[in-house]
Amino acid sequence: MPDKIDILLLHTEADNQRLQSGNGWVVDFKSIFEKLLGELLGQKPHILLKSEHDTITAANLEDVHIIIPIISPDFLKSTLCIETVREFIDINKENHDCRIFKIIKRPLPSASDLDILHLLPSFPLYRHDTDLDEFVDYKNFYDPELKNEIWMKFTDLAFEVYENLKCVKGLDSPKIKSIISGRSIYLAETAEDLQIQRNILKRELQRHGYAIYPSQALPEESSVLKRKVKEEMDKCSVSIHLIGSSYGKATMGSDKSVVDIQNQIAAEKSSELKDKNLFSRIIWISPWQTTAEDDHRTFIENIKRDLTLSEAEILEIPLEDFKGIIREEFIKVNIDKKADIVTERPKTINGKQIIYLIYDRIDAKDVADIKNALISEGFEVIIPSFEGDILNQRNRHITNLRNFDSAIIYQGKTNDQWVKMKALDLMKAPGYGRIKAIKNKLVLGQPTLKTDQFYSTNDIDVIKAENLGPGDVIKNYLIEKADLLKP
Repeated sequence: MPDKIDILLLHTEADNQRLQSGNGWVVDFKSIFEKLLGELLGQKPHILLKSEHDTITAANLEDVHIIIPIISPDFLKSTLCIETVREFIDINKENHDCRIFKIIKRPLPSASDLDILHLLPSFPLYRHDTDLDEFVDYKNFYDPELKNEIWMKFTDLAFEVYENLKCVKGLDSPKIKSIISGRSIYLAETAEDLQIQRNILKRELQRHGYAIYPSQALPEESSVLKRKVKEEMDKCSVSIHLIGSSYGKATMGSDKSVVDIQNQIAAEKSSELKDKNLFSRIIWISPWQTTAEDDHRTFIENIKRDLTLSEAEILEIPLEDFKGIIREEFIKVNIDKKADIVTERPKTINGKQIIYLIYDRIDAKDVADIKNALISEGFEVIIPSFEGDILNQRNRHITNLRNFDSAIIYQGKTNDQWVKMKALDLMKAPGYGRIKAIKNKLVLGQPTLKTDQFYSTNDIDVIKAENLGPGDVIKNYLIEKADLLKP
């Protein structure tokens, strides 16, 4: 046997059943995985297959970098397979959490999962048969109709193993130094339909210096899970929640899914904090929910109706657009800081104070009087961009957030939630590279906003143009806030 084994694939003979290719399930899995991992490493990895009847000594296990057990009902019945896993864990007590990746070949009853592996990274390798409405394992890894789905799952596993294999073999530091000290993100666990997309986003954030939580698979028992989520979330300054087309299965001891529970805990944490800059929430909801089940529709409706969303940003846009925004907010800003690129400071233009007039496209014509009133009073006015795709518009918005003195949010045909999202952007401006304090924040909106404690708590003025035109209201406000006119 060679000195070192990169990967030990542990399986039962029953799970290596013959596929349409003529090879065994495990053999085909190894062939595909070996190629993908080899491309990442730049050389062919040494992967050894071991069924429950193949002998391998403890001394040999000491020469194994990473073990991948292929979990199934047959595996859980195999004393020999379980003993091998336990021996490997005993040998690697200090860091077995980065040396074991479990493949779930077939859905398992919650209570039957192997206890010692429960908290370790898990990769489901089965699919949902919509015709039968049940989960089944793959019968053909080369099925052209399932090519993209299977490729994404294999790629996800290969990247995770690659990153950890580099650490274990000493090719890379086991800890990525954060670009910003203490910058941690709670990337909420998702239902099965978004697990791959979550892991892709997780890898990208980790590569740019972020610590991502939860650091391990979450417990299944509801009360234990809640304690763990709170513990992990307390380490983070932001939580990101991906909500697709599935509510997810209920946790043990509760009728709520892990997706629902995490969102609830994040909302509670946000509402309890006096300083809203200490923690923020970003929620992506799939814009395509036509086939959502009743419990999932209710969950989404509750999120949108929840009063605590004054501290959350909801985005119902295509997933790729959402990931683009995340890259802009959490990666590009940090790359600029790491490269020592100086962000533009708020400044005057031709000696004039800068007002950021924020409004939605549908209100573009209605803000003309406000803009003219500001210009006539000697201000330079910058406005949002509605050109290009959503990412280009967001980039312009972030640039504007770095470069103004005071801000005015105009609510015409938009709803209260839109106004709050824009107000939250003002509060998060330092995270986008803004250095100078904001002089004044004004919302020209509906009378109902004046009774919302969110605005007074965050020092945001709210006024409503009733008998006067919006231009006159702005002039009166500028007279009241005379310091606005000072350079």
